[in-house]
Amino acid sequence: MAESDTDSDARWMHRAVQLAWQARPSPNPRVGSVVVRDGTAIGEGFHRAAGEMHGEIAALTAVHGDARGAVVYVTLEPCNHFGRTPPCTEALVRAGVRRVVVGAREGNPHVTGHGVERLREAGIEVTVGVQNALCERLVRPWRKHVTTGIPYVTLKTAMSLDGRTGTRERDSRWITGEAARYDAHELRSRSDAVLIGIGTVLDDDPLLTPRGVPSVGPPPVRIVLDTRLRLPLDRALVRSAREAPVWVLHGPDASPEHARELRDRGVTLLETVATDGCVDVTHALRLLGERGIVEVLVEGGATVHGSFVDARLADAWVAYIAPVVIGGARALPTVAGLGIERMSAALRVRDPTVEQLGDDFKITGEFTDVHGNHFAAR
Repeated sequence: MAESDTDSDARWMHRAVQLAWQARPSPNPRVGSVVVRDGTAIGEGFHRAAGEMHGEIAALTAVHGDARGAVVYVTLEPCNHFGRTPPCTEALVRAGVRRVVVGAREGNPHVTGHGVERLREAGIEVTVGVQNALCERLVRPWRKHVTTGIPYVTLKTAMSLDGRTGTRERDSRWITGEAARYDAHELRSRSDAVLIGIGTVLDDDPLLTPRGVPSVGPPPVRIVLDTRLRLPLDRALVRSAREAPVWVLHGPDASPEHARELRDRGVTLLETVATDGCVDVTHALRLLGERGIVEVLVEGGATVHGSFVDARLADAWVAYIAPVVIGGARALPTVAGLGIERMSAALRVRDPTVEQLGDDFKITGEFTDVHGNHFAAR
């Protein structure tokens, strides 16, 4: 049976999505693109970094010869304004392409859009909304950042079947197997920042860098919430602060002497608001957003996760679940904080995806309100 136009569009857009995930161009959105002629890809590209070619321009540049009469698949509506680069719409018009297939509309309130309209005015056929869910997932973090000023927040946990992240002796290495841990490192590499609390530093002494996976950009910023600035000088984060950035968000009562010692070792210190002895996560996210952080991966522990859940500031959850049972009332929970009084107030993860990684399972989903609207769209 011959492939229909609809099937073909979906297939090529899926390829464009795959390309887009190969980079982390924050504070710009991820964009991938494929140029197709007679059912064959003649050019592929993606937006590698802010200030560099946008996805569709990279794909057109990769074409040997010209793209006249071709079809261009692009995950995000081509821009129609001057920024760090010229409008992509004009490049598509000059290239003489016959048709442009768009995954998601732009939705940036700070610029003049109408890329689709400009292409149609130039006589180019435009189809919008192909593989829209996949393309929206690509740009939702960027869209949240440009509309609210704060980053998109993903909570990540590795837990047992009974929801524990460590034993009563605080031992957590390793709950999950190698395949799940590899996937978690890929998740880190796609994030602008990885965030933990000082308790996790003291218990586990993590490094927090992506290891053993392909790089999609510079190392993510490693962030510690540390109200009283207790971060010891001998921890892995401090020892490696000149190799990959470390930011510590602390309250106003930090020791000036300890602060100076951390700065001397390359650690960046950011004073923020502290409420009830804890860093105020709402204010912390605003500080990060002002510094160009678009996506934050929160790796815990339970107190930090609870802060984001209580404040309704978590947009997505990635849970790695191992087929083990830890048990014990004193074992480490997944989420602490105040919690809820009634089930009707529970956060909902809509349409989760489930994937098996070795013996473990990965559950991924985005939080929504009672009306089914994504938190990131607020």
